[in-house]
Amino acid sequence: MKKILASVLTGALVTPVLVSNDNTSVYAEKEITSITAEQTQEENEEVRTGLLGYYFKGANFNDLVTFAPTHGSTLMYNPKAANQLLEKDQQTYQSIRWVGFIKSKETGKFTFKLSDDEHAVIEIDGKLVSNQGKEKQAVHVEKDKLVPIKIEYRSNTPLQSDAKLLQDLKLYKMDEKKNVISIEKEDLTNPDFQAANSKDFLKQAAKTTLFKGISPDSEYKDTDGDSIPDIWEENGYTIQNRVAVKWTNDLASKGYTKFISNPHESHTVGDPYTDYEKAARDIDKSNAKETFNPLVAALPRINVSLDELVVSENEDLSDGVWPNISHNWTFTNLNYDYMSSIGDGSFSYFISKNYHNSEVVGVEWGHTDQDTEDIERADTVYLNANVRYNNVGTGSIYNAKATTRFVLEDDVLGTIKTKEKLNIPQGKSYPEKGRNGIPINTMEDFDFKPISLDW
Repeated sequence: MKKILASVLTGALVTPVLVSNDNTSVYAEKEITSITAEQTQEENEEVRTGLLGYYFKGANFNDLVTFAPTHGSTLMYNPKAANQLLEKDQQTYQSIRWVGFIKSKETGKFTFKLSDDEHAVIEIDGKLVSNQGKEKQAVHVEKDKLVPIKIEYRSNTPLQSDAKLLQDLKLYKMDEKKNVISIEKEDLTNPDFQAANSKDFLKQAAKTTLFKGISPDSEYKDTDGDSIPDIWEENGYTIQNRVAVKWTNDLASKGYTKFISNPHESHTVGDPYTDYEKAARDIDKSNAKETFNPLVAALPRINVSLDELVVSENEDLSDGVWPNISHNWTFTNLNYDYMSSIGDGSFSYFISKNYHNSEVVGVEWGHTDQDTEDIERADTVYLNANVRYNNVGTGSIYNAKATTRFVLEDDVLGTIKTKEKLNIPQGKSYPEKGRNGIPINTMEDFDFKPISLDW
């Protein structure tokens, strides 16, 4: 019995799992159920509101101390997060740059100003709209359309991060009727690191200053547009609660992780997440913890297991036998290219991935104590099994379509395509372990019948 069944079942099970740009995606911050995914999306929207600020000790946008998203209704960062990484006397600034995108609740022409306008220069959609309180230019904005904004601020004297002047900084716009409208946090959004226009915007923002007569500090150029200065990527940095600082030895004694990454490639290891997103843990939390490091790729790897195999001389699988089974996995042809695109709306960006995982699985039946004489005498036997998809990689995969071929030597016994798109977090299975797998004889691809084998 063992010899016969081994010859029947030891074959190739090739499972390409394809994620294409047309109809499948890989999302940050989502779970399997739609409720959880919606909750995570709302959390992402909250996190991404506001601008991304670069805070410099020097007056000429030099000596960068930290960069971080703005917090609450201010143009400053989260003080609790920063205080974990920086001493209070380190948080003294004389120049600040904010970058991101702005949208309007209505279409119209507006002028813009900062509350301390004489010390600020504002650029919107590539146009200088305010120069230290002068040279005001009205700009036409369309309702809910995101346009890039860059604000630079220089103080005459160094200011502590908790100084009232900095904490009270506000951005305003004025319509054609001279109504002054406060720009709220939800009207602003951080750069989307996956979008090409954001990367170009970040690169350009680091290369130039809006104040006349000031040359940009080349030490803090950002070649790959991932928001992290090249010199930090080369020498080290750490990020805590999205607050980034350059690496110093005292941070190691506090238990923080030193990150390094490629300053010429925003996705150092070629997975769908930028170096900043990985180090900031601003990625899908279902990925392996090791992937919260720019040097560790977050990539799914799917294998297929066959559970509860049964062979019977009867098509209804009565009087069948259930031998023990073992799997031998061989992965081949794992290749991928990632593509990024931006969706409609402020925060609905996604990453699409062309992913192909080919796998050969040898399934061998072991001994059985059941009577197999009738099966050995039969001209035709019927095989059924439960199929289970397992994600044994470091990254989660969502909305994937799987195709599985059952091959005996050179003969294809059958092919199945999943009717539902697969959502499998890293280290998980579909169906979940502990639940029944998907029986072959319940699949339309097999005409709702078990596989027939002629002896």
